Amino acid sequence: GNSLHGTVFEFHRDDALDAKPYAFNAQPAAAPRPPFKWDQYGYTAGGPVWKNHVFFMSNFEGYRDRKQFQTPYSVPSAAMRRGDFSELLANLGAINSQTGQRAGLIVDPTQCTVVGTARTCAPFAGNIIPSNRLDATSRQLLEFYPEPNNSTGGLVNNYLALQDRKINKYQFTQRVDFQQTASTWMG
Repeated sequence: GNSLHGTVFEFHRDDALDAKPYAFNAQPAAAPRPPFKWDQYGYTAGGPVWKNHVFFMSNFEGYRDRKQFQTPYSVPSAAMRRGDFSELLANLGAINSQTGQRAGLIVDPTQCTVVGTARTCAPFAGNIIPSNRLDATSRQLLEFYPEPNNSTGGLVNNYLALQDRKINKYQFTQRVDFQQTASTWMG
């Protein structure tokens, strides 16, 4: 058209106005709200360059998204990494019908007896494996497990993995129309 016209827009959302994710509602209030920022903004403008003959249209849209995913995992505690499984004694499971041992009780495979078809092994004292009995391969594999960082005080969900996501998108549209009599040229 022969008159200048346009629009400007902005959409903004951030973590200050969001509720905590559902997974964290049952946990203590200390669970942090993950950082989140989302912005979409831009403009559209159009009008004449030369009245009744040359017209322009210009458009821009920007999109910026910043989000952090927080996923809880269970990893070996610092004591378990040293062979101290005494934390499991408080939560001993049911007796296994095949072995006669309680779940969570760490037994010494060198202290086993077999009577008939039943095999019974003596547990390590205090559920602690002596450091000289820890397998070297097991110690090396622990390098691939992170240390607990979530102060839940327990053995479940004691590691909070943080993963940041950043998205930036920008889109431009520019157009010029030339109307030469009855025909229109676009470019």
